[in-house]
Amino acid sequence: MSQPEIVMTDMTSYWDAMCPLLDYIEDLIGINIRNLDPLYPFMKSPVLVVGAGQGLLIESLRQKGFSAEGVDLSPQMVAYAEKRRGIKLFHANANNMPFQDNQFASSIVATGVIDFLDDNDQIRKILNEVKRVTASQGEIFIAFLGFTPQTEDLLRYVGMISDSGYCRVRAVTEVALAGRLPAMVLGKELNKSRFGIIMRIIKAAMSLPKTMRKVMLKTSKDLKKKLKNGELPDFKNFIESAPERVPYRNKARIKELFKNLSIPLTDIFTFDNCNIVRLS
Repeated sequence: MSQPEIVMTDMTSYWDAMCPLLDYIEDLIGINIRNLDPLYPFMKSPVLVVGAGQGLLIESLRQKGFSAEGVDLSPQMVAYAEKRRGIKLFHANANNMPFQDNQFASSIVATGVIDFLDDNDQIRKILNEVKRVTASQGEIFIAFLGFTPQTEDLLRYVGMISDSGYCRVRAVTEVALAGRLPAMVLGKELNKSRFGIIMRIIKAAMSLPKTMRKVMLKTSKDLKKKLKNGELPDFKNFIESAPERVPYRNKARIKELFKNLSIPLTDIFTFDNCNIVRLS
């Protein structure tokens, strides 16, 4: 059976529209400062962050004493990074960066870059460009959006991750920004048991660190309150710019991807919110 057609949108528009929300979720979803701790022993300055967003990782790296620079595809992210953190990013595509060969001793490719791509040729171009600007003996880390097994089970059960292995980004975004719980809404559309959904939500929550559960709960309440009070901008453009779906790769599918690319892995670091591949 052939896979469904993947409808991709202009990702620049998507990330531009994401900016007002990133204040709330940048340290929750995808690679964040918690994930850097086991990477520090392998990193040397200077460090490049590809897909730097609003500078969260760069700020943390600099606080740890690393020299760090970043690049991002979204002009709004670049602007927000300077406004929020005083960090000047380079505005460029990850497959054509304005840096010299071997300029960085270490490079980090953040979530939302390679993991959102479904074309191996595009992925290879980005990896080749990252390798070009990283020293031959340097370290390269590539982040993929990830979940705990319990959370992945929930997302698959309610159809937020499809049987063919894609995250339903636009549907989840639209429901969430309407102030509703995507798992309940999308699960109901699939006629899933309400009890089954609730039990999986509880298991998914308990699989996360206690501090993370508290932060996620507070963030959810804050967002709902601001949405209800009309304190957030109109997200119509954000919803319309969101991709219908993007690939979801757990650890097994990440290994399969790099096998298909003929690129050997040194290690995979697994977290509750992402997986990070280490190349040497």
